[in-house]
Formats: sequence, C-alpha cells, structure tokens
Amino acid sequence: MNDYDFSILNDKEFEIFATDFLSIKEGTIIDRFKPGRDQGIDGKFFTDQNEEVIIQVKHWLSSGIDKLIYQCRKKEADKVHKLSPSRYIFVCSLPLSNSNKEELVKIFSPYLSHCDIYGKENLNDHLRLPEYTHIEKNHYKLWLSSSNVLTLLINSGIYSKSERTFEEIKKNRKYYVKTESHDIAKSILDNSKCLIITGEPGAGKTTLAENLCYLFVQEGYEFVEIEDSIDNAWDVFTKDKKQLFYFDDFLGRNYLDGLYNREDSKIVKFMKAIKSCEDKLFILTSRSTILNQGKQISELFKIDNIQKNEFELNINNLKKIEKASILYNHLYFSNLQQEFIDKFYENKGYRSIILHKNFNPRLVSFITDNQRYEYLNQDEYWDKVKSQINNPKDIWEFVFDNQTNEIQKLIINFVVINSKKISEKKLLNTYEIYCELTNTQANFREFRNSLKILTGSLLNRYIDLKSITTYDLFNPSIADYILPIVSIEHDNLAFIIVALNNEESYKALLSFKENNLINNKNLTKIINRVILEIEKINEWSKYFDLYTKSLLYIKRECKNQTIKKPQIENFTRELNSNGFHYKSLYRTLQLFDALIDSQDLENLSINWDGIITSSLEQHPDHYELILISYLILEAENHSDTDFTEAFTSVTLEYWQDQVHDEVNDILSSSIEYDDLDSISNKADEIVNNNLGEYQIDVTSIEAEILEHIDLDSIREGIMSSYHDQFQDEYGSHNYYRGENLSHDSGFDDIDSLFER
Repeated sequence: MNDYDFSILNDKEFEIFATDFLSIKEGTIIDRFKPGRDQGIDGKFFTDQNEEVIIQVKHWLSSGIDKLIYQCRKKEADKVHKLSPSRYIFVCSLPLSNSNKEELVKIFSPYLSHCDIYGKENLNDHLRLPEYTHIEKNHYKLWLSSSNVLTLLINSGIYSKSERTFEEIKKNRKYYVKTESHDIAKSILDNSKCLIITGEPGAGKTTLAENLCYLFVQEGYEFVEIEDSIDNAWDVFTKDKKQLFYFDDFLGRNYLDGLYNREDSKIVKFMKAIKSCEDKLFILTSRSTILNQGKQISELFKIDNIQKNEFELNINNLKKIEKASILYNHLYFSNLQQEFIDKFYENKGYRSIILHKNFNPRLVSFITDNQRYEYLNQDEYWDKVKSQINNPKDIWEFVFDNQTNEIQKLIINFVVINSKKISEKKLLNTYEIYCELTNTQANFREFRNSLKILTGSLLNRYIDLKSITTYDLFNPSIADYILPIVSIEHDNLAFIIVALNNEESYKALLSFKENNLINNKNLTKIINRVILEIEKINEWSKYFDLYTKSLLYIKRECKNQTIKKPQIENFTRELNSNGFHYKSLYRTLQLFDALIDSQDLENLSINWDGIITSSLEQHPDHYELILISYLILEAENHSDTDFTEAFTSVTLEYWQDQVHDEVNDILSSSIEYDDLDSISNKADEIVNNNLGEYQIDVTSIEAEILEHIDLDSIREGIMSSYHDQFQDEYGSHNYYRGENLSHDSGFDDIDSLFER
C-alpha cells in the first residue's frame, strides 16, 4: 500500500498534482494558474450554477504545520475574504489532524468546510482508489517513491549492487525533469526493445536511462543491473519473466580491451536474445566518442546496425522551459545556503544560467552542490558559478585526458582554431601539412576513423546538397576548454595556424591575446614561428596572405623588433610577380604603406606600374582606395605613368554603387527632424568629405556621384523612423525595451516558475 509523503515533488509540481487530483474528484476541468504570486488562487472552476470555487495548494513540508497555520491566519485569510468565493478548497502535503482541520475551517470561515480540506492522509486514501490510478502514472516522480516499486526490486533476488543502484536512483529522482527526450527514448525502447543512450559528458545519459528503468519497473519488470560484463546478465536471464537489463557505460573506460576480447559479440548476441523475447528490455548508455570508436573497431556493430537502437541526448534540443525546470529542481531540493540561492534570483540571474551556451545538467548539479562552496560567501559563490559555467573544465577534462587519442585531440584543435565549420577535405589537407611541419608520419586511415569516432560526441557532421562534408564543434563549451590548453603549446599552435592557413585561424590566434590567454611576448614568439615555417615551405603564392598578416603584426605591434631585409624582399618579390590578391588587398596595402613610411623599400626593385595596376583591378573599397592613393603619390617618384585617370575611374565605379547607402546610413543616424530641409546640403557634404580623403584630386566626378543618391527615399525613411519612435514613446503600451521577449516559451513561463 503506497503512502506518499510528496517530498519527491517540488512546490510547482505539487500544485499541478493537486489540481489534477481535484479534477477527478470534482468531475470537472479546473483552470490552473501559472506559477508565481497566486493572490490566494492556484486553481478555480465554476459550478453548474455558475458559482466560483477557488483552490489553494500549499507544499510546506520543511516548515511544519504550525508555520502553515500561522501563514494562513496572517496572510491567506485576507486574500480569501477579498475573493469571496462560493466555496474554498484547501490542499496541502502535510499530515493534518482533525483539530488542524477545524482550525483551518475557522480561519477561512465561511468559505472552507471540513470536507474540502485535503492533507497527506486524504490524498493517499484517494490515490488507492482505481479511478485515481492514472494520477500516479501521470506524475512519474510520484510513483518513484512507491513502496511497491522498492518491494518489487528487493524481492527479485538480483545482485546487491542493483539494490544499491536503486537506492541511489531513488535518492536522486527528485531532480529529474521529464523532457521530450524522455518520450523519444521510450518510443525507441518500446519499438526495438533495446535502447542505447549516447551523448556528451554531462548531458544526462545515466539520469534518463535510470528513470526509464524505473518507469518499466513500475510496470512489473525486474530490474537487473549489469556490472562489468554481459556474462552477468546471462546468469539471471529467465524465460517467461519480465526483465529489464541495464548496462551503464557498457563499453567503459577500457573499451579497446573489451572489444579485442570479443565483448562486442557477446553484446550483439544478448541484444538479439532480448529482441526475440516479448518480456525483455535492454537499456545501455555510452559516451558518443567511445561508441563511435567501437563501431570502427567492431565489424559486428556495423553488421547488426546497432544505430537503429541509438538515441543521442543533445543539450541543444532542450527547450528553455525544460532547462529552467532542471535548474529550478536542483535549487529547490539543494542543500545550498539560502543566500547562495538568492543570487540566482537577484536580477533574474537564473536567466544567465538557463541561456548560457554551456548549460548542461551535470554543470547544474555541480553548481548547486553546497559541499563545493561551503567556505565561500554569497558573492564569492556567484563569481565561482559564473566562472565555472564560462569555463566548464570539470565537464570536458576527463573526456580529453582519458577518451581521445592524439589524432582525435589534433582534429579537435583544428576545428577549434578554425572557429567555424570546416570541410572534410580541408581537415585532411590541414592534417597532411601539419605532419610535414612536425616531421611526423601521416596516418590518413586513422585520421578518417577518428573523424567518424568524434562525430556525434565532440563534432557535428553535415553533408550539403553538393555532397560536401563539413564539421563543427558538438558543443561551444568544448572550445572554452581547449583554447587555454592550446594557448600554452606555442610551437604546436604555430604549426596549426600555418597548416590551416586561413583568415579564421589567424583571428583566433590574435584573440588569445585579447582574451588574456597569452601575452604580447608569447604572441610575437608564435607569429615569428609562423613566419619561419612559411619561409621553410617556400610556397609564397599559397601562404602570401598569412605571411603578410604576420609581417604586418611585427611592423605595427613589436617595438623591439623590425622586419628583416630578407623578409621584405620575400614580400616585394611576390608582389612584383603576382600583384595584389583580392582577399588580402587591404592588409597588403597596409604593410606596403608602412614599409614606404619607414623607408624600408629603398634600394629595392619595385614594379610600381604593375603593383598599382593590380591594386586597382581588385575592386577596392573606400579605405583601400585611400591607401592606393598614397601608393600612387609615392609612385610619382619612381615611375612616369600617370594613374590619375585610372584611379578616378575606379573611384567613380565604387561610389556610384555605394553612395546612396553611405549617405542614407549617416543621415539616418545623425540628422534631426527639423533639419530635413537641408538634407541635400548634408548629402553634398558627406560625398565631398569622403572624396577629400584621397591623395588624388577626384572632385570632377562629385556631381556624377551625387546623381546616384535618392534623396526623396532617404527623407521618407527618416520621417517614418521619427513617426515610429513617437508611437513607441507616446502612443503604444505594448512596447518593451531591453529584454529579448519571444513567443516560443519566452521568459514569461520561466520568470513565473522562479517567482517567489
């Protein structure tokens, strides 16, 4: 016989349970109000005579009956009298004596009667009746505390470890939040009888698996936990008996040893046996990395197509309200000091946790464990929480230290430094170059296998319509963990930058300094190593952009170092031979201009005509045109060619296309409503100022450029903007600023959940 104390439910969950219970009791649909300040109402319904009935629910287990009655007398009674309902129903999770009920009747008289008070005993009495059976099943956490479930397990005669596991699950069940992942995973298990839950560390694989186990134990299955080998399961496999076998982390830490010892054939054989029986189920968990490794090593895993039984638990699929519920549950049932919990509510700090890119259940469990922070004050605690969620080292450290080999680590480093999706072809090319730079033997077979192993655990894999395969990080927090590690490996970082040889990786390198991961001295050391490696390769066209960026950094940022003459010769020789490249035009012009200013180009052979012609052919923008005009000015000292006409033509081509947008952007953000009559003069001034930045006189094209400005449309746009602004400030009561309000689940439900 079940005797629930309801401690498994948090306050919001108990409210939902109570209104569901009363819906059956009263035979009507009850309007339940969202969590938050209830003004004395948690639910209500109307009788056939259109009389209002109000429901109040109290879940005050930790406070006790005396405080509950005191609260009712001092605060709740006035609320009820103001509402003046025809009838008042009071539900609480505490055990209530007859005298307790009589006192409550007096407090809420004349609205509350003795028969409309439900305490712990009354609720349990009703739940034992057949018509209330589905209430327990609907509130899955409730039946986890059922004595029937525990008896079923203990009497099953299984291993003592299973009993210990069950007790641990029972202790932690209150933290569980049933999400869509629960239903999807259960559907796979229902259909295939075997379920493999995979996912990144901290995603909640074990928690989901254990709660699914409990669900089926409730339905009469014997719970059998497999300890070290599938052989243990065969020992208790019983024909014509409902059994659920559970194997957590089934490939384990020493997965290679297990597979080489033919553990894979035993697992596949056991899965086949499960599927052949109507009364058997099998739940397994594995880190995605390890399972993917197993698939590569084990032909049996491939042949039997075990991915049909897989469910990938992905944090990104959680809804905001599901993440909020996970955090709320952990806070509600935590042993954190109250002042620590208050920090989550202060300025709605819970939002920053829920929306953080690194959110996962393990991290939530970590930051709500009082033992980790008991010696801190509340401000130190909150700083620690923010630090750990920004850099969740404890989540990823074990995976990288124990479950990835050197090639897999290298692949992750490539993807992290690349900073965006990277094609499989680019990864292979990067690996090949990296091996050449480091004088190591490339193993392309192992590299391809490693890509497959990492997919779904640390990497996402995409195939577009053109069958091009690309990869990016499975979770952004991986980069947060990797970057500080890579930043101290200076030579290795230089090799990666050269091997990737793109804009993204160079930006990532500079960001190390911006994020205080490396200092100026070490960044300079890395860039000098990049320069050295490029010079060794001696493929100037291929690495010219990276070489130019590196030299430009030395020129601008390093006070104690100058660019060496051979490096300047390398730069100018490539420029003389191949001219400017479109993608690197601005940086190349910057470096060239800096070398002119410092007179570093003296006595060097420069193809001025070819260089200037090449720069003008790259469709330069305004800032590039400014630098080219300086270049032309310097060329007058070295060449007889007059580039004025060519420069003017390219400038006209650029501004004919860009002038309207340029003028519109400036005027829209700067002109006052009263100055709209002078918009034409303002446009003339903008164009004149821009053209005046060139060292070449191009005023002859100013009138032609002005013809490409649609002043009427700019004026109308500005007037419309002022009209909208006026409406926002004075004419609308539905305008919100500063908060990102959305309609998916937004913050309304989340803020209500956390409202005190």
